Amino acid sequence: MQKFYTSQKTIRGALDLLGEKKIKGFRFLYDDETYNQILQKLGLEEVYGKNKVNIIDYNARISPLTYYLNTKLKPIHHLIYPDGQSSQKFWERIQKTETEMANFHVLKNSVSSTVKANLLTKPLEQKLIEPRFTEEPVNDSLLFVGDFMSTTQASALRTCIYYNEVRTSIFRYGGVKFLAWTTPMEVLKYLGPLGSLHRRTNSMMANLYSDIRVIACSEQLKNAKAQRLLGGMDYVPLPYNDYEGEVCLVELQSNHRKYKIDHQEELHLIIHKLFCTPGALIREKLHVLGPGAEDYFVDIIPEEVLNKKVSMVTNEEWVALSNDYYYWPFKPDTRLETYATADSYFDDV
Repeated sequence: MQKFYTSQKTIRGALDLLGEKKIKGFRFLYDDETYNQILQKLGLEEVYGKNKVNIIDYNARISPLTYYLNTKLKPIHHLIYPDGQSSQKFWERIQKTETEMANFHVLKNSVSSTVKANLLTKPLEQKLIEPRFTEEPVNDSLLFVGDFMSTTQASALRTCIYYNEVRTSIFRYGGVKFLAWTTPMEVLKYLGPLGSLHRRTNSMMANLYSDIRVIACSEQLKNAKAQRLLGGMDYVPLPYNDYEGEVCLVELQSNHRKYKIDHQEELHLIIHKLFCTPGALIREKLHVLGPGAEDYFVDIIPEEVLNKKVSMVTNEEWVALSNDYYYWPFKPDTRLETYATADSYFDDV
């Protein structure tokens, strides 16, 4: 990989060569037609126009998506966070010889691989991006793209989804579109269909604060559960290869107006407490909400919801439950109950 990096002078030239000869370590090397379908499905040119958007490209190697986003959207800034030292040296060197890609900057001091460092601090100080606050459904000044394929980056993806939930880092600007390359099994954790084993706190926190679409996915999935839950979706099929395994490109569009959530802390609390036993009925687990909760909520919560399994409660019903909990006169101190680190907002199921 390092030898290939040092031999290349332009992104297009590198992509053409990689199209002829596969080299282990380079991912997402699909043909132009596949990427045309992906870009058409995303509809980015209609959303962002030209010379408007700041693209943050996290964990970048040499990818056609990086090239197409730059050449088609013509961003005012395209910030590259390279993946590894070889990639870092390549992107820093390529700035002198690249002719098609414009306005891209390479962050010289990379952020922590866990993305717990703020993605915006140095770029804002160095004026490498110019984001705007917006209340629109899609923020046309920011687009976040990241490679989260590796096992170590799976936790980084969860951290980014948490950042969106609490509206910090890049997500504090509102309406940010987030494109993530990851594995089909990781995607299932965030789709979490009603009643499935994947409906856990991860999927709840992702879906309550964003709209999720699978844009592209490997056309053949070895895992039967993944095939059953993803196979019927309308996405761009990706050819499988042994170099990268099964792949998904998922769009998470930040949307804090999706539900009217007035009591966020209470919502977090009841979700995390009740999802300790996702197969139990709501009425069977009321006692975990606090002393006297069972006697109080059995008369407050609708019978239909009381008799549902925790994993079958809809997002709207969870929001309604959080309102009921908020107005309970004898509820425990929510601030003490939810005191935790950022990582504890997620489980590994």
